[in-house]
Amino acid sequence: MPAKVRQHVADVKYHSVNIIIHALVSKILIYNYYTMLTKFKFLNTEIYIVNIASKLDRPVDKYLKFFTPERQARIMRYKFNADRNRTLWAELLARKIISRKLNINFNKIIISRDDSGRPFINNNLNFSISHSGDYIAVSVGENLNGVD
Repeated sequence: MPAKVRQHVADVKYHSVNIIIHALVSKILIYNYYTMLTKFKFLNTEIYIVNIASKLDRPVDKYLKFFTPERQARIMRYKFNADRNRTLWAELLARKIISRKLNINFNKIIISRDDSGRPFINNNLNFSISHSGDYIAVSVGENLNGVD
């Protein structure tokens, strides 16, 4: 197959996947109005979306104990409590999912960041964290993935 044709096929697949994801997310956002957690699987990646609107104005102090002192300081650097909560709850959700998948203690999970800021743990499980407005999202899978 010529290179131009291969590139066109790859572009079509990429755009098709994006359209499918946008359709799924739109449907989930409507569904999420009635539930707190939505989970779906797409291309061997599990995606979790949670509405945290009820938690955005709460103090974060109670939950900081789950983070390293460096991470606590980073969370507390946010000016607004809603931003602190988005970051905190997204990472707590990621830790919970990872602990279940790897069958390890929630507190034993060490999340590091690469040079570009992408979170990772030292094994074959890839994950991504995103947060915006009233929602947090975590994607987890064996392959490199991202949710944004």
